[in-house]
Amino acid sequence: MHRLIVMLPNNLGDVIMALPVLEAIKAARPHARISFFVEEGYEGGLLGNRCCDRILKFPRKSIKASATAPQWYEGVASLRSIVDEIKSDGCDAVINLAQHPYVSYLATLLDASRTFGQRLLREGNHALPDVWSQYLYAVPFARRYNALHATDVYCRIAGVTSGHGGTAVTITPDEKTRAANWLADHGCPPDERMAVVQPGAAWSSKRWPSGAFIALGKRLARDGYHIVVTGAASERPVASAIADALGERRLLAAGELSFRETMALLPYGRFVVCGDTAVMHAAAALGVKVYALFGPTSPVETGPYGNGHVVVAGRCPKRPCFAAECTTRQCMQSISPDTIYGCIRGETVVGRECDIFTTGFSGGTFRTEPLGGPPHPYYDKAGAALTRKAFELEYAADPTDGDSPVERSRSSLFIGQCGKMERLLGDYLADRNPERLRAFERQRAEAAAGDGIISFWNALLNIRLNSVPLLDPVAGIGLSIEQCRFTAEQISRAVAP
Repeated sequence: MHRLIVMLPNNLGDVIMALPVLEAIKAARPHARISFFVEEGYEGGLLGNRCCDRILKFPRKSIKASATAPQWYEGVASLRSIVDEIKSDGCDAVINLAQHPYVSYLATLLDASRTFGQRLLREGNHALPDVWSQYLYAVPFARRYNALHATDVYCRIAGVTSGHGGTAVTITPDEKTRAANWLADHGCPPDERMAVVQPGAAWSSKRWPSGAFIALGKRLARDGYHIVVTGAASERPVASAIADALGERRLLAAGELSFRETMALLPYGRFVVCGDTAVMHAAAALGVKVYALFGPTSPVETGPYGNGHVVVAGRCPKRPCFAAECTTRQCMQSISPDTIYGCIRGETVVGRECDIFTTGFSGGTFRTEPLGGPPHPYYDKAGAALTRKAFELEYAADPTDGDSPVERSRSSLFIGQCGKMERLLGDYLADRNPERLRAFERQRAEAAAGDGIISFWNALLNIRLNSVPLLDPVAGIGLSIEQCRFTAEQISRAVAP
């Protein structure tokens, strides 16, 4: 039996985005035993999943509290006990999808024969040994050159084919019954028209104004919808104010229902209106129509993973900025209730100050396609096609993505700079002249100063060079030469005719 551990511990939405990975692994290896390592409290989307054989709940907060107390050795002992328990069941491979350093340490402690994703080398530095994890870590440095959803990158790290979204979350019959009873008890029989709105979000910058939710909710109520306002307990004051303003045809679930109980309500709704939240990912995974409100984050990377969802993206010159807080919140303010209401009714919305996309799949890969006029682009199509081609030999770019002679020229320039770095390191091994190393660093700085797609290639090379162990300097320089050569060869494939 092939035993795998997938690690993505501390975000409800990210955990749900990883579920297609489990399904694809199970489809490829039906007899594999799949365990999912998750921080305690974030396992809601995993429960009952037919592809997850074991949930490994990690009590990070309690261990951290113990490890920083005077009796710190108790926390260390607790951590050792958890790791030993996981290892006792055996593990052939670890797939670490997280980007948190502490997970890297844990992935190493599990001591699997193969580890994908970040791990800690015995020599003392963090490393990314597989190319798709390197891609994932390079994206934040050059988002304009990535067109892949996080789920599709996760699948590539795991070495499996991407899915097509929907039905990744499992709701039990008992949970469905309890959800139906809750709706009926609150004046909304399950067979009536019902819509879900989720006003909260982890970041204040991702929240649509309460007044906008109220304006939209009133219109939907006039159309005969019951409005269920969801959210965590911490979001109840805001949710309650929205619900109070909507009158009789509203149900307040925020702070009353758990995350799983909220998920069980979603399939009874005709649709969900929310920001980039765990509820958005849960609804998409359940095949429920989503009208997703995007501001500081990118729907290309974390949009509702499925067919036929609608993304309304607010405009701002800095979009996507990924700022958790914002004084103006221009992007979310630019999304009007009229636009969302028009989308729900299937009307053509004109004169808007935002962009509208629909979601789907092309060649098994998630795509966002604009509705209406040309949008403010989230990524450079031709450039993103180059970076993807560098990683997928079989990838054939969509002809509509176009070509970019400028980015091809920049890529060729970087190939030459990689060659110079490789030769300087080789010369050092030949004559041990330290000036060669200083020249290498100058060449590396010159390469980093390039424009456009070079920011992606440079991030990729840096990730690889930083993964080289240096306790043995000579061996480390030899490995650095290999990384320069490999990076140049990879980019050469991308720019080849």
